[in-house]
Amino acid sequence: MVDIEDELGEGDIHQRDKFQFELKSEYSPVPGRAKQTYTCEFYFFVPHVLQINKQTYTKEHFYYDQTNFIRFKTPQVSLKGLAASYNHDNPLNRLREAYASSSHPDNKTISKELRLFGNIVRSAVRDRAKALLTLVKSEAPSAKDEILLLCQEVKELRSGFLQFLGEHGGEWRGHRLHEYSQYVDEFVSITIEYNLTAILDEIQNLPGFEDASHALTESIVWESKHRDKAEEKSPFADDPVKDKEYFVYRSGLLKKFVGEVLFLDIVRVEPAKPFQEFTAALAAGVAMLFYLYFLSFHGGGFVLDSTAFIVISVLLYILKDRLKDGIKNFSAGVASRWFPDYTTKIQTSDEEKALGALSEYFSFVSFKQLPSEIQEIRNTRFHTELERAKRIENTFYFKKEVTLFGGQTEDAQNLEDLNDIFRYNISRFLLKASDAYEQHVEVDTETGKLETILAPKVYHINIIMKNSYVDAKDRRHEDLRKFRVVLDKEGIKRIEKVL
Repeated sequence: MVDIEDELGEGDIHQRDKFQFELKSEYSPVPGRAKQTYTCEFYFFVPHVLQINKQTYTKEHFYYDQTNFIRFKTPQVSLKGLAASYNHDNPLNRLREAYASSSHPDNKTISKELRLFGNIVRSAVRDRAKALLTLVKSEAPSAKDEILLLCQEVKELRSGFLQFLGEHGGEWRGHRLHEYSQYVDEFVSITIEYNLTAILDEIQNLPGFEDASHALTESIVWESKHRDKAEEKSPFADDPVKDKEYFVYRSGLLKKFVGEVLFLDIVRVEPAKPFQEFTAALAAGVAMLFYLYFLSFHGGGFVLDSTAFIVISVLLYILKDRLKDGIKNFSAGVASRWFPDYTTKIQTSDEEKALGALSEYFSFVSFKQLPSEIQEIRNTRFHTELERAKRIENTFYFKKEVTLFGGQTEDAQNLEDLNDIFRYNISRFLLKASDAYEQHVEVDTETGKLETILAPKVYHINIIMKNSYVDAKDRRHEDLRKFRVVLDKEGIKRIEKVL
């Protein structure tokens, strides 16, 4: 099973699969400020042997390989807060208050609050599970009692949610709200089972944790049996292989359904495109004017079918064509300095509120063009001096600027902070890589015999990340981090945090 401690956290690069890694950043509007800008810069140092350079790896390649997911950050509510009947941060309590008032909540609000509840539960259970795993691995004396407390709080949470569904589920029958409530219930159940199973896997063979293991097992079994009673059954119950396949597929659908409440509407545009289209038209016009001018004022002395006239016409056409391309190339260079590659408008899913904008820039740079602080960090913590002396690599740079607009809180759900997930696929880097293993013949020092071994062949992609922003008191904050992505022909092997 996947270790929940490896799930994506804020600030660190996380391996998603054998070809992709991702990074989550969090942005918050600064109170009292109309705009707040966060800048995130990446410097990728790629071994020259992989042949990732200006000629082989274009801007279009980079933007095809990377993806940005921008959504609202899940509100933070503890499990105890979710179980409390007075907590307004609990979406269920907000719905209870709305039902108790003169105006009942509409279906859209109910659906939104139910799904938000599912997201908050997922975040709360995951954070508690990760904290407990840390306690267990550090052999903290309180670990056992904390696990028992978690099981009790989960039990109270489930009891409160099912009670809520019992109060209002009847009036939702015949409407999609009934299906939606069942989906959220199933999602919460799977989430709890997944996280509790990760803890059980860690403690099941540890002495002194028998009571905790029993409590975890009891909760996990209850969730499994609870889902077996659901109205919607698996169509592959008689086929264990297909049933597991369906479970994973359906879990993914449930995650998307519940997470949709946090999604944002984003519109990505190329701000330089109108400028480039204008300069392209201008270049064509100037080139044609040049061609006609010389043909009209300097071609009159030639006979139309003479060899000289034909040669001069061809030369003028070539000059016209080169002039047009030269103007276009010059304008493209100007556009790359004046405009970002892409600008993304960030707005709520109903397109009623503008939350901010994202600007992105990509380019290859030489080592001499790098800021001195980046050069210094790149030259620290190498494995050997030999690697420092013989290093030949290509460097490309990616910058994104996120500007948030203040005062854009989303209704009563307290959705204001944003999560930005940067995901990058390195499969294109492997096209020129050697096989994952090399054969080596060695002499066994004990027996004196020759033996053949397979030695791993890996490559290191070093990434330096710089985050910066200005706080409400106009103080500038900077954070520099360095990571090493170790990969071979088959994909990413691991990611190391160097600095």
